[in-house]
Amino acid sequence: MWAWDAQWVALFQQAVMGWTGFWKTVTFLGEETFYLVAFPLIYWCLSAPLGLRAGVLLLFSAQANAALKLLFHQPRPFWVFPSVQGLAEGTSFGVPSGHAQLSAAVWGRLAWPLGRRGRAAAALLVVLIGLSRIALGVHFWTDVLVGWLLGGVTLAVALVWEPRLKAWVHRAGPWRVLAAAAGVSAVWIALAVMARSFGMAATPPAWAEAWSLKGVVGTGGAWLGLVAGALWMHNRFSASGAWWRRVLRAGLGLVGVVLLWAGLRAVLPAGEDAVALMARFLRYGLVGFWVTGAAPWVFQRLGLQSADA
Repeated sequence: MWAWDAQWVALFQQAVMGWTGFWKTVTFLGEETFYLVAFPLIYWCLSAPLGLRAGVLLLFSAQANAALKLLFHQPRPFWVFPSVQGLAEGTSFGVPSGHAQLSAAVWGRLAWPLGRRGRAAAALLVVLIGLSRIALGVHFWTDVLVGWLLGGVTLAVALVWEPRLKAWVHRAGPWRVLAAAAGVSAVWIALAVMARSFGMAATPPAWAEAWSLKGVVGTGGAWLGLVAGALWMHNRFSASGAWWRRVLRAGLGLVGVVLLWAGLRAVLPAGEDAVALMARFLRYGLVGFWVTGAAPWVFQRLGLQSADA
């Protein structure tokens, strides 16, 4: 099946030859770096409730994707078929495509309140992001299809269960909600660890880097930090206000993101040992907490929140 799929990947690459710059631009809209900037800005400057819903959906999907990649441990096409050109970085396993899965869930959620035109535009973007992964040779067609399917299912479940989940959060109280969020993170990390323990010996040594736990640990930390920050502020922050307040919030907030994400990476231990993974969980957790908790608190203290909030 991989050989058959790789033939279609190679044919598609030939058909869109010369568009590499376009596909790299499109694929950036599904990268960690893009989300790291875009979603804090939505939360701080456009709509805190929408930003929180999309952020929770993003990080839940990202952690699930990282764990499922280790569970299925299937290669990327350019690893095993010389006919496919690898035009972008791809060190993790291939299925499901994270770009396809996350874009379907997150862009779909962001566009849902915008009506038919907004949803159609989001659907087009999701399709292009998925196709970009094939054009760049980092995914099989089946990887992308599975990613779209999982992202679509996640979006549908989120839209149906959001009101019930919101009601449960109000009933349960912050500590129970935080414990549940920690439990979700622990489940995905445990699944990834078990998949790595049982599957690593069955794959070629050249694939060793793909068995990294950094992805599932980092997204797990960000997920828990995001939830903790939102519970701490407890709807005390509004993204409304004058344009200059929003600009200042964006600038100050992003400085904090960079200091925590890149600054701590430079000083904390790196690697796959337990200490390094715990440090990664902490670093990403602090980033998540900064976005929904600490940064809004700072904005309030500096008078950058709307006067009517």
